[in-house]
Amino acid sequence: MPSPADILPVPRSAGLLRPILAIAHNDLRLLMRDRMNCFFTFVFPVIFALLFGFIFGGAGGSSSGRMPLAILDSDASAASRQFVADLTADSALSVRPVTTHAEGEALVRTGKAAACIIVPKGFEDQSRAIFSGQPLRLEAVVDPARKAEAGLLQGKLYQAAFNVLGRTFTDPAQLNTALDTAQRALSSSTDLSLAERAAFGVFFGTIKNATSNLQQQTTPSDGVTTSSSPVAGWSPLDISIAELAAPTNTNDANQPTPKRTNPRSAFQVSYGQGVVWGLMGCVVAFIAGLSTERVQGTLSRLLIAPLRPAQVLLGKALACFLACLLVQALLLAAVYLASLLAEGGKFSVQSWPMLALTACASALCLTALMMALGTMVRSESGGAGMGRAVLLVLAIVGGGTVPVFLMPAWMQTASAISPFHWSVLAIDGAVWRGFSPREFALPLAVLFTTAAIGITLGALLMRRVRAH
Repeated sequence: MPSPADILPVPRSAGLLRPILAIAHNDLRLLMRDRMNCFFTFVFPVIFALLFGFIFGGAGGSSSGRMPLAILDSDASAASRQFVADLTADSALSVRPVTTHAEGEALVRTGKAAACIIVPKGFEDQSRAIFSGQPLRLEAVVDPARKAEAGLLQGKLYQAAFNVLGRTFTDPAQLNTALDTAQRALSSSTDLSLAERAAFGVFFGTIKNATSNLQQQTTPSDGVTTSSSPVAGWSPLDISIAELAAPTNTNDANQPTPKRTNPRSAFQVSYGQGVVWGLMGCVVAFIAGLSTERVQGTLSRLLIAPLRPAQVLLGKALACFLACLLVQALLLAAVYLASLLAEGGKFSVQSWPMLALTACASALCLTALMMALGTMVRSESGGAGMGRAVLLVLAIVGGGTVPVFLMPAWMQTASAISPFHWSVLAIDGAVWRGFSPREFALPLAVLFTTAAIGITLGALLMRRVRAH
């Protein structure tokens, strides 16, 4: 029997290429037919690249976000005010003056500031005593959850301290004051012999005379900038950095404020981030499962059964909600066990009732997102793509992968739309930040409001699925 090739002979190369092209054309046609799958194949990678371009490209420009910083000027002197002014003028910092230590610490504890800088009393006297070997001293209370910003902050503090010391050397009046201070300290010193005090006195007097001559010969246009100061490579700065202390309950009537202890375990800080990724994985799995049931017809059969669409949707939501609670419980058990083995059991929870309420609010919010996203797509691949894409973007914008302070200012503001941002804040508030009920109100309100919107949208979309 003759083969088709004998009846309709074709060139050998064309015979090999034609089926390959036909298969490729068919697969591309099927891909383009699924609009959701096509979007996440071609368009979403572009959006993702632009998102990171905005994050990292804007980090050094005029549109970059600024690190929120609280500062307490306890000295209230000319030197301390100039120090605060130098920090305020820095484009990488957003400085918020406070009047009390408690006010600054509250801003750090509620996540509104990365750190609180305390300029202690005697700051100006320290700046005048540089010839006595005394460093400038500063105190800082930093948020343990924002350690990525601590290195940048320390560099900015050193830069501002250099400016203070540089002005001492470049301003003849300030330099004479510093020399007078050094001479008074020298005359009262008991550690030096009479000959050593006399030698240092002659040295300081020579510098003072040279400064006076320079002041007479120098016009205002001959000013010297800080960068050319002879102390450009010197950094006599002592920064005392302490992590934010979490309040503990106390029943002592004589204690005016609650005693405070630092987060005792690193797992107390990392637990919230773990919950973000656990919830995201759980919700993505349910979105993919719901879209699979829709493609295979399982969802349609449920909808034509003697069940209301709301009953079907709530059944799916209940399973997701319970799974989200289980994920959080497993993570909590895991960090407890890890802390027990690695730290001797230092992990603790400040408020168990608020942690339970936060866990329920987070699970309900993410379940509502599953209901909305899962009923929005018509294909299995589109459901999986949308679930991963939307939740990943929300996690990034909410600070789950990239520190928020690296983002441009408008993206820092936009991070408030991410439920992950509020979920982590509320979890930290229950575990180690020691939030009061009033401080819990905003994050919980955002989570429950988002949940209500997601449930409503999911119910409306489920009716559309039944209609089709």
